[in-house]
Amino acid sequence: MRASVVPTSALSEAAAREYRIERGPRNHLLMVGVRRGEDNNERAVPARVTATAFDLRGVRHDVVLREVAVGELTDHIGIVRITPPDTLRFVVEAHTGDDEVTRLQFSREIHR
Repeated sequence: MRASVVPTSALSEAAAREYRIERGPRNHLLMVGVRRGEDNNERAVPARVTATAFDLRGVRHDVVLREVAVGELTDHIGIVRITPPDTLRFVVEAHTGDDEVTRLQFSREIHR
């Protein structure tokens, strides 16, 4: 499982339109990919993905994720709305059809 967070204002208008998301100074895009295989031969793994973000005050932000096709792969994306500067701690879980659960935790400093 891989995850990244980017400010939506850093996305091009074309990318925002393709992902069907609203760009804005408080909107940050969480993108999660569940994959198997080597980098040059990876494939998407069907999974139910959940994500939660916690800010420095401990306020919980449930991230509503939806699947989007990216070429031949599928990613799970959602928007986190936050007022910078802050630090978010993300907890992401992927449940695959073979009852495997993968959990990823990471932090991201949000400056703008």
